[in-house]
Amino acid sequence: KNVINVIVWAFRHSQYNIAELGLDTLKFLLDGVNQARLQGHNIADFFYKEYFLQILNEVFVVLTDSFHKANFSQHVTIIQTLIQVVDSGILVENLFSSEDNNKNFVYKYIVNINAQAFTHINKIQIESFALA
Repeated sequence: KNVINVIVWAFRHSQYNIAELGLDTLKFLLDGVNQARLQGHNIADFFYKEYFLQILNEVFVVLTDSFHKANFSQHVTIIQTLIQVVDSGILVENLFSSEDNNKNFVYKYIVNINAQAFTHINKIQIESFALA
């Protein structure tokens, strides 16, 4: 938990080089977890059950904050990596305490956090974004 908190602290930092290092570290960690899953280790299920929503939420918070303008492509790459984990079926067990499968849950979660961040955009536009 402390490692994730330090990474989040770093990519939320106002200094470009610290934020970039945090995002690079997070991408490296996610790639390692995903690679372990592809090799048959179940660490990915535990990791994502514990940290998926926290990471997704924190990256969206920074991405939608006008204060953090740098590193846009890195934020998008991390969100894309998280979505690919769910879309690709790398994770087979239901990670969230919900009746929805992982894909539906993450879709609804993305719609919800974007609806909260962008109150001036209608729900249809947000749903279209989340499907893309």
